[in-house]
Amino acid sequence: MDLLPCPFCGGEGWVVIDPGNTYHPPLHRPQCKSCGGGLGGVERRSEAITAWNTRALITAARRPDHIVDADDMVGRPALPDREA
Repeated sequence: MDLLPCPFCGGEGWVVIDPGNTYHPPLHRPQCKSCGGGLGGVERRSEAITAWNTRALITAARRPDHIVDADDMVGRPALPDREA
């Protein structure tokens, strides 16, 4: 099973393995190679991939039609003016 692109930046994902210790088993943590976004660890690699892919699909469905680049916001207010 392949990882879908990162739900935050579209970068390539991979599964990092935390080695574990006496108190807990090794954990598989899906993470983006580009932005570092990721999820908590689980014991099975397949569960980590499913969690990542599900989050990627949900986030993509909620993503606005346009993405604003931070460089385009220079000199503009961060939030629109609101009437009191």
